[in-house]
Amino acid sequence: MNFTEVPFTDPNAARIYRDYMNRVRRIARKLDRATQQEIVMEINSHIYESFQGESNYAAHETEKLLDTLEHLGQPELFLKPLIADKAMDQATHTFNPIKVVRALILNLTNGISYFLFALCYLLLFSFLIAIILKEIFPTEIGIYSNYKNIFVIGSVEDQYQDLKLADEYFMPIMLVLSAVVYLIITFLLKIKRSLNRRRTA
Repeated sequence: MNFTEVPFTDPNAARIYRDYMNRVRRIARKLDRATQQEIVMEINSHIYESFQGESNYAAHETEKLLDTLEHLGQPELFLKPLIADKAMDQATHTFNPIKVVRALILNLTNGISYFLFALCYLLLFSFLIAIILKEIFPTEIGIYSNYKNIFVIGSVEDQYQDLKLADEYFMPIMLVLSAVVYLIITFLLKIKRSLNRRRTA
């Protein structure tokens, strides 16, 4: 579906409308092209529908438009949580590390749930990197524990090599931990989407 501008006879109304839509596009630029278009079309449709039922709005279309835009609010404010949520959805579907980091940065101000997401992704990436490093440095990388049951995953100095635990099970342990963290992320996403639906219902 192609984007069609709302027609205005008053050049002031047309300028205000285009400026507002450009602000929406600029904010939505952080998302993929299809989602950008979806958001722009939704805002545009809302503006268009606000003029339906008006038999002769040309005489006061600037005033009507300003009322509509005031009702919508500043796009920099009301679109921020929507953009952040969409970015997180895209990041989790593609599992692109760059997109994940960008989504987490966008969501830093959105509460404790995204702190948990950031922590889980950090753990997940750490476990996956540990698997890769184990292949490259098989004798140096491992799971180490002292007598106080403090565990370290990674590399330690040579004098602590005797603290290495179950080296032959390193890969399975890392894979299990990665799977557990991934399941936690999926569970948190389901809870968040459910809460978002209740708020918008």
